[in-house]
Amino acid sequence: MPAPKKEKYSIKPFNLYRTLLSTHFAQKYEKPFTGFCEGGGMAIGMFFLDRYLGIKKTSAQNISFLSFCKSFITQKPTGLITNIFKSSIQLSLIYTMKDPFLDALNAANPMAYNEKVSYGFAALFAKSIVYPASVCEFLRYNNYSYQQISQFPIETFYKGYPATAFRDFACFPLLLYMRDFIPAHSNLDANDNAILIGFMAGLTTWPIAAPLSAVGEWQRVYHQNAISTIKELYKTGGLPRFFRGSVGSASAAAMFGLLFNEAQKITRNAKEENAKGLKL
Repeated sequence: MPAPKKEKYSIKPFNLYRTLLSTHFAQKYEKPFTGFCEGGGMAIGMFFLDRYLGIKKTSAQNISFLSFCKSFITQKPTGLITNIFKSSIQLSLIYTMKDPFLDALNAANPMAYNEKVSYGFAALFAKSIVYPASVCEFLRYNNYSYQQISQFPIETFYKGYPATAFRDFACFPLLLYMRDFIPAHSNLDANDNAILIGFMAGLTTWPIAAPLSAVGEWQRVYHQNAISTIKELYKTGGLPRFFRGSVGSASAAAMFGLLFNEAQKITRNAKEENAKGLKL
């Protein structure tokens, strides 16, 4: 019987990731490890859009995309390291805490949607841990130095938490639901069309994510309470102000869904190939 044929990949980091997943450490701490790797990769993929929206939504002036691109190229973009750290830890915690929340939900009331809802609770928990890093991330986007950030009082680092946490709690289950719904009601294959399905599923979270992000991100930079922030945003642009940068926000939501779905597919494929014993 011929030996299994090795599938070739043009992206060499995939083989490195496969190697890492086959280590004893990765197998022992599978969920936090894969979450850490996927979160870091997603942070790099999202950085440009994330930084653009972070500045656009929190700027007193409505900066143009071209102006941002110029500054991104000509100046040293800040916030990448903080972004990678935050995203890696956050997804690691979500993957780790998802099963305990699922067990609790099933014990209370077994339902078909409990698995997706458990991701929402896990995201809520993870955000409570990493939120100070999220605040640092947006302050760095707005060119605050680490020395300046260190002078802020501790309560500053949880400004905007309720809006941002509720966004994650609502959007994670919706993203997962739509990721299953789309291939089940179309001709798209869940594995072969993972990028397109993730893009479409992520896009459906935008109407919820955009206004909550606008409130939370403004609070992170200007340290106002939620009521003052909502009044300020409404006064400066009415309801459309909560959807400033709508094209970018929708693109970011879609990009997040795309990267999340593709990252999980890559991890799944890497595990399957390691299980088959294919040599690198």
